[in-house]
Formats: sequence, structure tokens, C-alpha cells
Amino acid sequence: MPRGNQSVKAERDHGQKAKGKRQKAKGKRQKAAQSSGIVILCRLIFVPMVLAREAMRRRTLRIALFFFVSVAGAEEWARFRGPNGSGVSNDTGFPAEFGKEKNLRWRTPARPGKSSPVLTRNHIFLTAFEKGKLFTQCFDRETGKLMWERWVERPRAESTEGLNHPAAITAVTDGENVYAFFMDFGLISYDGAGKVRWKVPLGPFSNSMGHSASPILAGDSIILVMDQALDSYIAAFDCGSGKMRWKTSRGKLTDGPRRWCIKTGRTSWY
Repeated sequence: MPRGNQSVKAERDHGQKAKGKRQKAKGKRQKAAQSSGIVILCRLIFVPMVLAREAMRRRTLRIALFFFVSVAGAEEWARFRGPNGSGVSNDTGFPAEFGKEKNLRWRTPARPGKSSPVLTRNHIFLTAFEKGKLFTQCFDRETGKLMWERWVERPRAESTEGLNHPAAITAVTDGENVYAFFMDFGLISYDGAGKVRWKVPLGPFSNSMGHSASPILAGDSIILVMDQALDSYIAAFDCGSGKMRWKTSRGKLTDGPRRWCIKTGRTSWY
């Protein structure tokens, strides 16, 4: 074969090999995205439809976590209602249909509670209450396996509206550590391996409905809003130590919701 033709053939073969490698790499990326994606991760509470609240409270709750596969990336969902509190995901590629037999990646039992899961790239954190104990659970995001669970004794029982729950408040995570608030205990933080980092007992409180405002992170502070009949306040706690950085009274407010904004420890109410 003439040298010119050999050179052309060699270039053509090299181009085909490079194209094949690019296609193979693209396929691996798509497969990885599909395996780590999330459509809905939800805590489902199954209770019979009853009209009487007393009957509802007496029912045993069956709880499970479901993880549905999509082509979306593994978005972090670090606080109640997601990254900015809107409840809207930035991911795309969610399936139109899902259920126990379709697009289900895994299913795992969880202890009773009414809080929402929060997610890091690798973990899922959830709070629960059972048999007088306040639990924080950590699940592997890829498999649903329970990695660890820790608990503290419930030191008191706050007076609340019947549909509230000792584990109704959603935790918050910085991607590694988790911060949980229980109205019957206070704040507690665990690291990714389940080791207690610090505890801050708070309360008792005077809220006829029971607290439901979930903590959020603002820089290296945890922000709590404590609306109640007496001594309503907003406070910031250091993420590293749990030490209270500042506390601002909300004046004579009821235990209902209020809108608020924060700027360097100062608060404005309207």
C-alpha cells in the first residue's frame, strides 16, 4: 500500500478509536447519573382515613422511606423544603410514573415521625420518636441501609395540638454533620459517623400548637425561631460548639407564624 494511503488509514483508525472512547466515557457518566439520581425521597405515613382526631392519634403509624431512580444528578436537600426553602428541585429528568413496582431503587423501614428527610451526597438523615426516645437516623443514600441511629431520652412532654409530633421538626445538615431540634429536648448535633458533637438543652416552651419551625443554616450559625405565648425569640447557635451567639426577643407575639428577616444579628418583624 502506498505510504500516503497508509497515513490516511492510520489517521482514520485513530479517529475511530478516540470516538469510541468518548462514547464509552459518556455512557459511564449517564449510568452514574442514573444510579445516583433522586426523584422522590419521602417518608410515607399510612393511616386509615378517619374523621376523629383521637382515633387518628391512636393508630399505629407504619413508616417507610422510598428512593426512586431518575436520570437526575444527586442533588443535596439539606434543609426543610430544600436548598432555598421553596420546595422546588433544580434537578431534571424525573419519570412521570413511579411506585412500588416501577422506578423504585430501594425501600427501607424507618421509625415513626413526621419530619422530612434531609440529604447529602452520601447520606440521608431523619428524626423519629419511639418508646420515649428521640432518634436521629442516618441512611446510606445509595442503598437505603441504616448506617447508624442515636437517641436521647425525652425529658418532658410539651403540651401540643394533637396532630403535632415529638419528631415533627426537620433536621438540617451542612453536608457532613447533622443538627436536630426536638421541642421536648433542644438542639443536638452528630457528625457523619454518629458521634455526638454537642448538645444544647432548650425549653420548656409555651406553645399551644407545639413547635414546628425547622432550623436553618446561615453561614456557620444555626438559626431557630421560637414563637410561643411568652418570651418568643429568634436565636443563632455556633455550628462548631453549639454556643448561643445571639438571641433577639420577638416582643409580645402569639405562638402563630410571623415573617422575619435577619441581618448580622438584628431582626426586623412585619
